[in-house]
Parts: sequence; structure tokens; C-alpha cells
Amino acid sequence: MLTTHSLIFQYPYGNPFAFPDLQCKAGESLLILGESGSGKTTLLHLLSGILTPQSGDLEVDGTKINQLKNTERDVFRGKQMGMVFQKHFFMEGLSVFENLKAAQKLSGSLSDISHLEQLMEKLGISHLSKKKPYKLSQGEQQRFSIARALANKPSYLLADEPTSSLDDRNCEKFIELIRLPLTEKPVSWIIATHDQRLKKYFSNIYEL
Repeated sequence: MLTTHSLIFQYPYGNPFAFPDLQCKAGESLLILGESGSGKTTLLHLLSGILTPQSGDLEVDGTKINQLKNTERDVFRGKQMGMVFQKHFFMEGLSVFENLKAAQKLSGSLSDISHLEQLMEKLGISHLSKKKPYKLSQGEQQRFSIARALANKPSYLLADEPTSSLDDRNCEKFIELIRLPLTEKPVSWIIATHDQRLKKYFSNIYEL
């Protein structure tokens, strides 16, 4: 379970963000809604341990992330968190499959080729394994981004504005994707967005 209590974060010379207390159970999906500038991306970065709050607590499966040292947070994030960024940040010189293997290696996880192959098959991108990321369509890149985020078998998958550039049909396809049983254990999706279309698909919603 992921829970937060009284999280406050402030950038230098900026106004502080005071975030509502969140709770996300294992296998549950959480939608964080807010307009531009409301702190959605900042909150995702706090939840993943990329940023550290000035005050408050963040606990993930019994571990208080904000009390870990920087290196400990990096290790914890690599094993427990998957990130689907608004900009994908692929390694453009590597093929799709090489990117996935690199994601496992960089996090310190053991190589699991079978897991990667299963992910690609379930996401419908097995035929793209040898292609470079820049040759993929927008929809293919999104599926590839989800596969990369799941490469290390995380418990939580955090996505920043995943549907902001999608039309209604592709938005529905994305929802279908996140409902697929992509891994052996349940994955908790935490999505931050301004896209009001997603409200009807979630029961656990926080608005900033």
C-alpha cells in the first residue's frame, strides 16, 4: 500500500505545494486530476522518490521513502516503481528490445528475457523488437513506454499525462491497456493528468 501524510514541497523562490493525503492499495488504480501548475508532476516525483518533501511522510509497502538516503531511494525506486513519462526519453541508438534489457540492467535487476518477451507479446509490440524508438508510431511508443516501465516488475506504475495528446479512440485504447494483466502480480497504476475523460474509468480520484 502507498500512503502519504501532510506532504509539502517547495521549489526555490516558488510557492509551497500542500498535497492531500493519498492512499493506494496493492493492485488499485489512482487518478490524480489537476490543471497545469497544480503540482501533478511534482506529486508524482515525490511519490517515486525523485523529489523529497520539506515535510510530511510517504510510505510504500512499509518503507518511509522520505527517510531513505538518496542512494537508497534510487534503489527502492528502481525495484518498486515504474515511470511512464510525458516525454519518453528512450535510448534512440538502441532497438526496442535493447532498451528493455537496458532498463533491467540500469536498475540492478537480474536479466529476465522471458519476462520482457511476454510483456511485448501482451502489449502487441513483439514485431517491433528490432526497430529503433524513433521509427515507432505514437501509439507504438506508448506501448513500448509501458513495457519499459514494467521491465523490472514494479509494484507501482506512475504515469504523467499519458493521454493528453490522444484522441477519444486512442484514449480508450490506453485504458484497455492498463486493465490488461500484464504481469504475474497486480500493479497499481497512479496517473496524474488534466484529462477529464479519465474520471469515468476510476473510482479512486484525488483532485488538486
